Amino acid sequence: LVGETLPVEFVEYLIFTLEEDDIVNSVHDVKTEVLGLDTVRFKAEIEFNAEAITRKIKNLYNIPSPESAKLLEQMRGLASEEGAEDWVMRNNAMYQTALSSELQRIEDILKRHLAEAHFKTFYIDLELW
Repeated sequence: LVGETLPVEFVEYLIFTLEEDDIVNSVHDVKTEVLGLDTVRFKAEIEFNAEAITRKIKNLYNIPSPESAKLLEQMRGLASEEGAEDWVMRNNAMYQTALSSELQRIEDILKRHLAEAHFKTFYIDLELW
């Protein structure tokens, strides 16, 4: 990106805020650009915590729990390779949906902080690391 950037301290604050989230492991390759008085562009690569996302999807915060017992029962019910493949595909689809939701949630956090800094228009580009 070319042009004036956000102040380093503010960018560091945004990175710190995102990395404090249980779902985010780290933030990389951050680039910012201020366009005019009230418009900002923010680009970053986000490394997500796959385990935290999986725990959130399956509600597996405490083991043993009713949720972990249900998961074990589902796995015990796998009687064939086709059943196992189906189970993996369904869980991967749930993970993909959850990852998309988490990406949107992280973007919303950034928008909130940028709005508090008096920006009205945001161009946010978040990518998986």
